[in-house]
Amino acid sequence: MARGEKAVANYDEDTISMAASAALDCMKGQVREEIDGLCFASTSLPFAQRQNAIIISDALDLRSTIRTADYTGSLKAGTAALLSALDAVRAGSKRPVDGGSK
Repeated sequence: MARGEKAVANYDEDTISMAASAALDCMKGQVREEIDGLCFASTSLPFAQRQNAIIISDALDLRSTIRTADYTGSLKAGTAALLSALDAVRAGSKRPVDGGSK
């Protein structure tokens, strides 16, 4: 039997609110000023024309100068977002996430 968690939107939630909540959990122990980017991947974006990642960034009170990006259009959007983030770190344009700040 599989174990773990599955996120399901409640009647008053969408992918942005769920992503912001998940990101808050991930940011425990992180210094907000050290976060360089935010990638948001979903097959069902609430806004088609507005960038959704910037809304999440604002909800998390991140710097206005970070790089944000939406990934959508396929079930592999999450993989594309993760690979892009890894490439940015490898290239040196973004700092790696270390799981906690000093």
